[in-house]
Amino acid sequence: MKRLVAILTACLLLAGCGAAPAPSGGSGAAAESETAQVTLPTASGGLKALGQDTAFGSGNSSGYYYLSTLDGGASLLRYIDYATGEDLPLCSQPNCSHSGETCPAWFAYSGTSANVYATDEQVFVTFNGSPWDSDAFAEYREAALPRVLTLAPDGSGRREVARFGASDAFTSLPAAGDGTFYTIVTDYGEGEGSGEKRIAAIDLATGKVTTDNSVQRREMRIVGAAGRELVLQSVVSDTLNAYAAYNVDSGELRELYNSAEPVSAACRDGALILLETQTGTLRRIQIATGEKTTLSTDLFSGRSLDFVILASVTGAGYVVQAHEDRTAYNFLIDQTGKTTRQELFADSTDPRDTMRMLNVFAQPGGDYLVAPSLSYRTVKVPGSGGISYGIDEPVHAFALISEADFWASKPNYRPVTRLE
Repeated sequence: MKRLVAILTACLLLAGCGAAPAPSGGSGAAAESETAQVTLPTASGGLKALGQDTAFGSGNSSGYYYLSTLDGGASLLRYIDYATGEDLPLCSQPNCSHSGETCPAWFAYSGTSANVYATDEQVFVTFNGSPWDSDAFAEYREAALPRVLTLAPDGSGRREVARFGASDAFTSLPAAGDGTFYTIVTDYGEGEGSGEKRIAAIDLATGKVTTDNSVQRREMRIVGAAGRELVLQSVVSDTLNAYAAYNVDSGELRELYNSAEPVSAACRDGALILLETQTGTLRRIQIATGEKTTLSTDLFSGRSLDFVILASVTGAGYVVQAHEDRTAYNFLIDQTGKTTRQELFADSTDPRDTMRMLNVFAQPGGDYLVAPSLSYRTVKVPGSGGISYGIDEPVHAFALISEADFWASKPNYRPVTRLE
């Protein structure tokens, strides 16, 4: 059996429901595209990077959205309601079987991976493209193209706002703000390993796409946003990254940091936070001003750590994931630089699952959304030549935990109830 881990490389469906919700405009036709140095109307609002919680799903102030794979490859959009503590399909239709196109939470399989991203105003579902899979286009045709869909936070009003070409793929987490959706589209028309990159801006009202191909950097992706700027990460070498701020109105690129040491990065509250993964030093760069501060930590004091990453930035401090003595842990660094190894772990039904540190999926209010237990179920998805194969679909038993209990390693979980 094959475990499928769907991560966006930029990192990445059921009858009997009744009438489908009426679309809120848009024909689904290919959007107009202009490739040039981007010049968009100046706006006063700020941008928000999406999908920074985890690659698994995306949260807003009221809940957390994620896609669950069904037999046949279709996806079911699920929603964790923070107020009720319930995990359920994003469908309000009575007696719905969540098993076909009339269900607003059901998305047909199209030969490409899908991701969900949420804001308080809208939910986005992206189908990321399959430029190297000729079977996908032969079987699913235009459905296999990279596409962006929007829907209301309650799942109603689904519509396609833009699609791209057969040689394109989305290769970054996106950002949104002021009625515009931003992502990076890579054109693999010359085959895998090629790839002209375009920063794409999609007007959510009209579907018009404006792209800028003036920035060409290796493995470029969006890792944050502040004001009217996207924070772009690119690869300098096998271990070193560079970070720059891209202004979506002027197209200006402003360097933020070129790492002399291997770093792991995250963005929060208008700042780029960089963890030096060999020293434990934390660097904080204000995106708007470039002001830099440094925090020395005792992360490596008396510890031999491997595979070090900055997993989450919280109000209480920094969650670092690393291996110590072949076991994966969360290491919690407070605002003074003091490190504590967390002793909370996720149970798993699979003995091969060695990454059992407690992941933070979202941070609603003074709580964290976590999954203290994980199981797997086998689902069949379409493969080449009409042959289906089984994948291990993760099933998270979600729970909420207070920030204080998380940092004190106290397992005072408030379980989320899963409904089908």
